[in-house]
Amino acid sequence: MSQFYQKIITEKSWEALTVFKKQFDFILIGGWAVYLYTHALKSKDIDIIALIMLPDFDFGLYQKILDSYKLTHYIPSLVMILDETREVKELGLNRHYFSQKKRRIKDELART
Repeated sequence: MSQFYQKIITEKSWEALTVFKKQFDFILIGGWAVYLYTHALKSKDIDIIALIMLPDFDFGLYQKILDSYKLTHYIPSLVMILDETREVKELGLNRHYFSQKKRRIKDELART
């Protein structure tokens, strides 16, 4: 493992992941997902699909985590993903409400 990533980086990444897991529902993809499945190579980054569309998503807590782990540089990418997302069928929202929800989320992200 150390040949790919420095131990301090994977430890910080794992610590952030465990904090996220305690606070949010999300879908984990990428290296840490593979690690949890195979117990092989760890990861240095956290690839998640956050469920920020849910009504009880706590943006204040999200901001604290982003700040404490110095992850705020990901916000523009999240906004871009929101812009490109047209629909999430599992949420059962009509297009108009979905558009309004995206706008509110982008406003929240702009404050972070």
